[in-house]
Amino acid sequence: MAADNPGLERTLLDTSVLSDFLQDLASGRLDTPAAKFAQGYLERYGLLEFSVITRYETRRGLLHLGDTRRLKDFDAICLMSHVIPLDFGVRGQTLYPDVWRTAEEWWAELRAHGITIKDADLLIAATAAVHGYALATRDKDFVTLEGRVRVIYLPRAASSTQT
Repeated sequence: MAADNPGLERTLLDTSVLSDFLQDLASGRLDTPAAKFAQGYLERYGLLEFSVITRYETRRGLLHLGDTRRLKDFDAICLMSHVIPLDFGVRGQTLYPDVWRTAEEWWAELRAHGITIKDADLLIAATAAVHGYALATRDKDFVTLEGRVRVIYLPRAASSTQT
């Protein structure tokens, strides 16, 4: 699907886009696809939205790199963002059990056709689908989930690196 999001529908940022955005902020490059998308989203909704899995993947990458500056920036972004949990349990009841069920069902259906996808990607996409969000990514692995969740592919900026 196209990289544009003219109506700027509710969209989860995948780890690839969030990592690019952090890299762009750190280098002062605000004209990249990830930076433009994130800025437009912030203007429209006042926050960024991503899965707790994206938070985990991004934070562990920054910790591994020892990038304390971007880690501090990322922690500040998390405080101003909607980090969507996989589920939220209260005495044995979950508010979002469909994220897990959706991911489990998709995994079984894809596996039956010989298709594999990383668990983290599957959980991120299921989170987007269950909550009625699109998914902004640079990761072509999500092509196997098109039709199950709206995928918005953003091009990689020249000389951008992923965490």
